[in-house]
Amino acid sequence: MRKRYAITLKFLLFIFLIALILFGIKRYNLDEYLTLEFFERVVDQYGAWSHILFLIFSIISTVTFLPASFLGVASGILFGKFLGFIYIVLGTTIGATISFVIARYLGRPFVENVLKERMHTVLKYDKKLGEEGFKTVFVLRLIPIFHFNLFNYALGLTKVSFKDYFWGTLLGSMPGAGMIVFLSHSIAANSWTEIIIGVIIGIAFFVIVFLYYRKFTREAETTSVQEEIESNKKT
Repeated sequence: MRKRYAITLKFLLFIFLIALILFGIKRYNLDEYLTLEFFERVVDQYGAWSHILFLIFSIISTVTFLPASFLGVASGILFGKFLGFIYIVLGTTIGATISFVIARYLGRPFVENVLKERMHTVLKYDKKLGEEGFKTVFVLRLIPIFHFNLFNYALGLTKVSFKDYFWGTLLGSMPGAGMIVFLSHSIAANSWTEIIIGVIIGIAFFVIVFLYYRKFTREAETTSVQEEIESNKKT
């Protein structure tokens, strides 16, 4: 009884923390700071320290649901293609890891308890994610339709291992981040050759990713059906 109470208390603390973050963003209009002019002032005022400040801001924005895509644009314009790519990938990955750990420690015990008692079908998919965590996280990170910051917390509630989550997030985030940084820097430099090349590569990349994602989901559905049939045969 005491263990169940502690698990529920942790989950309520997790919900309260998320609500507090969202309230803080709305109350203090933190999203208004996400402008290129703001970051340009930071670079002018703090010089070399602005690199560290930008990295810290990237981490905070990822944990607190602030849009990360704009940071990719800003990093490409302010720091160039190479450093901009490094900063945005490093910042978002560290922030995503923090979000995952928060959700795993505070929310996962409660979710696992609910799955065991009431949601056996969902538990099956949760188990699958634990078995093929890296592949699943990597593919889902390539798809831009999922909210990056919210997805970090959601995956922390699943059975995916920390190692699979970390490497799947790091490697899966690189193509999209690289594309955003490359295009933003090229547009700022008014390099039409690079812009055209970037757009062509970007379109080709997303077509390939979309086709692979469809194949991936079909395989997952087929495996799920087969496991369901085998389970029914045994019973």
